[in-house]
Amino acid sequence: MNEKSDSKCLSLATDSILGQPPSTTEDPIAIFNKLPFAVDENSFNQWFRDLDKANKAQTFKLLFSTLHVMAKEDMPARSRFLFVQKLSLLSGKISEELQQTYKRKHFPFSREDRLTLELSARCAMEISRNYAQLCDDYDFKANNLFTRQQKAFILFDAIQAQTKVLLYRSLIYEKPKKRFWHSCYLFYLSAKKNDVINLAIEGKRSSFINKFKQLLMFELSNVQQFTTEEILAVFRLLNNVSDQVCLLTKVPEKKYKGVPSLDLRKDEPPALVDREDEQGQPYIFYISAISAIKRLIEALSNKKIPADCNKSMFLRLIKTLSMNQQRKTDRELASGDLFAVIGFDEIEAFIIDNKKKQMGILIRFLMIWEVLNRTLFKRWMLDHIVLQLMIFGMTNKLILRL
Repeated sequence: MNEKSDSKCLSLATDSILGQPPSTTEDPIAIFNKLPFAVDENSFNQWFRDLDKANKAQTFKLLFSTLHVMAKEDMPARSRFLFVQKLSLLSGKISEELQQTYKRKHFPFSREDRLTLELSARCAMEISRNYAQLCDDYDFKANNLFTRQQKAFILFDAIQAQTKVLLYRSLIYEKPKKRFWHSCYLFYLSAKKNDVINLAIEGKRSSFINKFKQLLMFELSNVQQFTTEEILAVFRLLNNVSDQVCLLTKVPEKKYKGVPSLDLRKDEPPALVDREDEQGQPYIFYISAISAIKRLIEALSNKKIPADCNKSMFLRLIKTLSMNQQRKTDRELASGDLFAVIGFDEIEAFIIDNKKKQMGILIRFLMIWEVLNRTLFKRWMLDHIVLQLMIFGMTNKLILRL
């Protein structure tokens, strides 16, 4: 991939990043369709100071609307950087504070919690869109406006926004939309091109590559097996071990059952795919998580599990990341038309029908037993048993109906 093609792809990503409609389309959640401040630092700072930050829900909506409109506006690269930097920091703070309202709840969420999660995901998405536009700006590419450390921060914050989109979508058991992974890989290419991929971010004990690895590991964790609280714990846990993950151009010698990989040319998540014939290619990476898994096992063995985690969650996460999920029988590929039965009516009818057949067999058996044993006591026992069986059958039918 050369510089020209990267630039073209990144430009396209700003139009429909994460599968959202082009930026000319109005968003129904947005409060306004014009910037609430002039495009200069003084006007923005005044508006930012006047925000009622105590009213988190309303401020969150204002932040989303502002970011949404900014992504459609042409503005100097320096202004976009200063504005998005502050909005991203406040948005992240509010998102984490609002997690307390739903972290111990289960899906499906209430209307209020669902809106909070939707705004969290969309704010992160709009931050990513703004950074994508910034990376496509001439002033960013020309190396005469932003320092290397500033470029590192921009790309770090951009990929961090992508990890949050994936997190908040996972909390409502959804997958990110089209072009999500394409955009993640373009940010990776931009970080590599600008030589900031391993540069430590000032004030943070992390770098672009560590945050990128966290994103990959979170996707590979099959988080739909976890509860809301566990998903948030897994997200934080992987942030602490992502530096132990290696991205290799060849299949590692030391490995578990399988090695997941990714292709920077495709809009696809990392997965277990046979790419043996593509080893050594610059756009293919194999994800070796052995060291990260060992650290998790050590924490479990030494009983140094974080307070928000539990042993069961740890074991499930380790098993998933080691790609050690085994089926009792091999999966067979289906061919031809596929059909699905919607609802439980057919299943209910099948169960009730089988119950009736079983009841008929029991009653016929008991009638024969009565003929052979005609004492008054046994006849009373027979009536009692048949009555109990009838009640049991009707109760089961009622439960199935409910």
